[in-house]
Amino acid sequence: MNKQKVVWVGQDVTNLRLRLGMTVSDLARRLSCSVDEVRTWRSETVVDSIHYNQLQGLLHIAEGNAVAMSHRPLADSVMSSNGLNQITEDELSDLMEGQ
Repeated sequence: MNKQKVVWVGQDVTNLRLRLGMTVSDLARRLSCSVDEVRTWRSETVVDSIHYNQLQGLLHIAEGNAVAMSHRPLADSVMSSNGLNQITEDELSDLMEGQ
């Protein structure tokens, strides 16, 4: 099977940055590049390959955060109904499998 490589363009980078709650400066620091370089990507310039893997890693983090946030209402409900201050991921997974 042929895997097609995703091309990162300005809007993709901006969307990812916003999903992670980062400023342009935060993202530049995380990618070890200049703020000006991140800003040039806004003009739909394709992101260079040096930063491709780093952006893919950040996307993975963002997707993981989205999954964790989708579990939060269930965790809040379980903790509230059982008088708990915290619940482990394993306990939450067991509850979700039982639904």
